[in-house]
Amino acid sequence: MKQNSRGFTLIEVLMRLRL
Repeated sequence: MKQNSRGFTLIEVLMRLRL
């Protein structure tokens, strides 16, 4: 898995969408 400069992860994205 590649790490973006922002360090976004699948879990972070899912949690943000569930906000």
